[in-house]
Amino acid sequence: MLQLNPPQPSPIQNPALNLQQPLEDQKYRDWKVLGSGGFGQVSLLAECSTGALVVGKRSVYGRVARQEMEILKELRHPSIIRYIDQIYPEPGFSMLIMEYSPYGDLTKQDLRKWNETDKFESFHQLLSGLEYLHNRQIMHRDIKPQNILVISRNLVQLKYIDFGLSKKFAEPMSDSLGTLGYRAPEYYSKNGSISFSSEVWALGLAFLFFYFSKTQIFKEEQASYFGSSAWYKRVHRYAQKVDSERARVILVNMTKSSQTERWKIKVALKFIQKQASDMSIGPLTRGQKRQLNLVDLNGTTDKEQPPAIKRQQTTRKKTTAGEGRTTKRK
Repeated sequence: MLQLNPPQPSPIQNPALNLQQPLEDQKYRDWKVLGSGGFGQVSLLAECSTGALVVGKRSVYGRVARQEMEILKELRHPSIIRYIDQIYPEPGFSMLIMEYSPYGDLTKQDLRKWNETDKFESFHQLLSGLEYLHNRQIMHRDIKPQNILVISRNLVQLKYIDFGLSKKFAEPMSDSLGTLGYRAPEYYSKNGSISFSSEVWALGLAFLFFYFSKTQIFKEEQASYFGSSAWYKRVHRYAQKVDSERARVILVNMTKSSQTERWKIKVALKFIQKQASDMSIGPLTRGQKRQLNLVDLNGTTDKEQPPAIKRQQTTRKKTTAGEGRTTKRK
């Protein structure tokens, strides 16, 4: 059988790579640190056997790290970051290995320049991923643009990342975790209860950044402001200002303060599919070709990529093109 994607030269033998010490018996090697914080450290790694770039999230091995690994292991959805492996680089620490994208999260892109088709494709993917989680009784608990990764350059493909706060539960629940500003009104209501619809509100706020800048929506406010009625009125007011009538309908209904009036995920998905039909762009399932290039702000350009990686990507493109021609002949 013809091997379309043969193994690439190992980065260990590649002089173009200035890699650090190997991790877990030379399975992966450090390339560069991408970020760090209270969650631990995220690094760009090269898989030694193939030269493929992956991300490693290094943290103290405890309940939170173990919970994130266990949740990601069972998730298989195109809008959720793909779990690859877990290793233990040193006693007391674990590293979660996941797929990598050089384009960063949604905050690294000027989403307002994306066309209507791309925006609706993005809405569909993220709502579909969230529905998948909720059907499995999993709540992400930290929905925000920083936790949505841009994977694809030519096709719009977004994925949820950072499942450190995620938890399986039967709604409603009481513990109020998440980022200030993205917590739904019921987080602060004595009569409200946190539920799956709380994440619909958070996602609706994230969608607003496809139409407004962060400085327009988030002003320099005290932390207490984000739990006030004035904050929720502001978010809903911005949803009503969206120029696109189609988008305005869905954002207004996703950001309603009342849980009973707020759209459920299934309703939002059905609405998007109907609009896609009316826009004559076909079913929203695999992404649409982009007219604008995505911005690579993670510090990794084509020139920086190791030759082994570039050859692997070229092979993959040729294979895809060949498969497309075969389909046409059928």
